[in-house]
Amino acid sequence: MVPVAHPRAWLAAGAVLGLAALPWAPCASGLSRSGLSLEEPDLAEALARAFPAADAFPRKVATWNEAERAKLAPRMRSREAPRLWSYREARRGGELLGRAVVGDVIGKTLPITWLVVLEPDNRVRAVEILHYRESHGGEVRREKWRAQFVGKQVGDPWKLGGDVRNIAGATLSCRALLDAVHDVALLAAEAFPSEARPAPARSNSGASPGASPGQRLDGAAPDAARAATVGPVEALARTQLVMGTLLELRAASSDRAAFDAACDAAFARVAELEARWSALRPGTEIAQLNAAEPGLWCPLGPSTMKLLRRARSIRHASGGAFTAEAGSLVELWRAAAREGREPSPAELEQARGAAAEGAIELDPAGLRARRLHPAARVDLGAIGKGAALDEVALLFRERGIRRALFDFGGQLRALEGPSEGRGWPVWVRDPRDGARGPLWELELERATLATSADDQRGLSSAGRALSHIVDPRSGRPASAHWTTCVLVSDDGAQEGRAGEQADAWSTALFVMERGACESAAKAQGFALLALDPDGTLWTSGTFPGRPCTP
Repeated sequence: MVPVAHPRAWLAAGAVLGLAALPWAPCASGLSRSGLSLEEPDLAEALARAFPAADAFPRKVATWNEAERAKLAPRMRSREAPRLWSYREARRGGELLGRAVVGDVIGKTLPITWLVVLEPDNRVRAVEILHYRESHGGEVRREKWRAQFVGKQVGDPWKLGGDVRNIAGATLSCRALLDAVHDVALLAAEAFPSEARPAPARSNSGASPGASPGQRLDGAAPDAARAATVGPVEALARTQLVMGTLLELRAASSDRAAFDAACDAAFARVAELEARWSALRPGTEIAQLNAAEPGLWCPLGPSTMKLLRRARSIRHASGGAFTAEAGSLVELWRAAAREGREPSPAELEQARGAAAEGAIELDPAGLRARRLHPAARVDLGAIGKGAALDEVALLFRERGIRRALFDFGGQLRALEGPSEGRGWPVWVRDPRDGARGPLWELELERATLATSADDQRGLSSAGRALSHIVDPRSGRPASAHWTTCVLVSDDGAQEGRAGEQADAWSTALFVMERGACESAAKAQGFALLALDPDGTLWTSGTFPGRPCTP
């Protein structure tokens, strides 16, 4: 185990990000990040289903050094021994209810996205298949087959065809999932070796000499009732499921009452915005607009109109690489993927026309909008969570809480750092392979960091794995980059909207070529980190931090 000097937030660059995202569904269901993210599993919904009594799902990371990885390697089945291993705790107050791990494993040719739920003593509690992309072998999704894993731990037999029943015609998928679940149990046993029996409570304050494998790296308190030390003051944290993902609020503060009041106001404000902006929840402003007869004016609230106008401004500045009006493309690709095919040229042309400028008319003075194309759809998923983070930041500042960090499904917004002269430590994950460790490290302060990435959690069409991010200009999946990470400082943000600008631009740049990305970053005044398909890692502007050594 490599001791870590400071706790770090984990920016999951492989989390779902993109362009005109799938609409948010009511309550905990829906998209976990913005993007034309066509088949991304809903982690928030899965966690709530696995742990219905939990009130917090803090993100954690375990780490192993090279010597420890070498010992693990012969026992791993589905992947290399990781340097970093990300998981979620489920907590109710101060009580640990269990842990959950999400990952992908290749079945025959395409990735299967799974969720493994663990009891506090590391035994398997449940296995879910969040997304199965192969055309055959889908029997592994049956509850009776998945139930064979319940109660297993690393020391038990794990033999396909013996301890776990094989399924004729689905052997590759059965073996892949068996190996993946085995590796989760193995890593849990290594990370938490003493938790199958009573053990002294561990500190969440970061690593120390002699720390055991599984050291927590995120530092801040994992739930609404506990606190851990960060620097000279307490780090408080609360988490809530909203807009279909997890919103985690942290503050380096000793004033619990003020922090709780700010969190209550922030969660309520984000829920209010979801009730206006969700494209799936009946009766919202966006859902009503999308369902209205073409030509019929629909009323919009001031916040919705302002966001739509700012989204259009980014659309113009990006040359159409970003749009909040491409719901037609989302629906087309989802339907085609379900049928195992790609959209026809005629279907693409129709959907692109519905997403074209002019398909939806805005009347800012009258606070109303109407569809002029019968298939036109508004979708605020690629900008809405960033806009909500801006509202959260405003509410915290109004209540005098200056040192805070907000994590909304992988997008981070920081106020001042946890102590004077220090920002919030952050890692950006390498989306190519979890065993590689982090891609970049930096300290975040008075800025927003948003990342779009392609880590095989896309759609499958006609037997091919495609990117989960679609370029609205062509209507087809993007291929320009592996990752685009945009940092917008509070000082450089237009109208103080660092969150929504980072959210939207990280998705727009993902479909743009390098030269266009660099020009946009310079013109808009933000910093950019990108990883290209050939492995080239590059920056534009003054992107803080440094690459992580492998």
